[in-house]
Amino acid sequence: LKVVRVEDRFGDSGLTGVVSLEIEGETAFVRDLILSCRVMGRRVEEALLNALDDPYWEVRTEAARVLGVFAEQVDDRGAIVDKVAMTTRDRNFEVARAAVLALALAVAGLYYPVLQGAFIWDDDLHLLLNPVTRPGGLWRAWVPGTQFTYWPVTWTLFGIQWRLWGASPAGFRAVNLLLHAACAAALWRVMVRLRIPGSWLAALIFALHPVNVETAAWITQQKNLVSLLLGTLAALALLDWEGSRRRALYVLSVSAFAAACLSKTAA
Repeated sequence: LKVVRVEDRFGDSGLTGVVSLEIEGETAFVRDLILSCRVMGRRVEEALLNALDDPYWEVRTEAARVLGVFAEQVDDRGAIVDKVAMTTRDRNFEVARAAVLALALAVAGLYYPVLQGAFIWDDDLHLLLNPVTRPGGLWRAWVPGTQFTYWPVTWTLFGIQWRLWGASPAGFRAVNLLLHAACAAALWRVMVRLRIPGSWLAALIFALHPVNVETAAWITQQKNLVSLLLGTLAALALLDWEGSRRRALYVLSVSAFAAACLSKTAA
């Protein structure tokens, strides 16, 4: 049983609602949800549903999802006409998918001209002349001393990409853009979990800011993108672990952090 108290810019409305939850296995069913008419129409319902699905609420330590079932609609004879089920997780997933897609489209719209570029500066050293990209040379990525710098994760990715599209810079740059969009999305999720206001706008600014052009467009700087993505994923896993204390999440966080450190010299 949860009680709801609303305080916003209009003032403190005090106790305004009650939520009754029944946990069955991994699902917490919303049996009753009562709200005062004083706060209707102020998006309190949406905020409440988001709070119910928040991993930091104690209900989520016992249940994997929260499920609510709307009241059944009946016709004049009392027969059930419709019954609508809603999960907050499904709804949040749809919002997250739209936000991530918008970030990806923004990155694609701004950076697509770089796909026409050639190899520049030390791309030749890292790709065209790198033993890792030669047949049978992938093992060199993980043996210290066989490369002029130790980036085993990034070297491995370069080797795999070379085997996919060879000396085509467009393929490597397409991966850079995908990684850059993924970094923006992962940073957004971290900021959401930390409850930072304007998190999506901040992620959009990160995705489009000119300071990131060198990293996003220069193939050699793929190391920065890989390291950042793995680091943010490590942070997300750690935040999930704090809410659930699941050992697998802690192992995932440490593993992702270690991989981030192995993606560039100064991670």
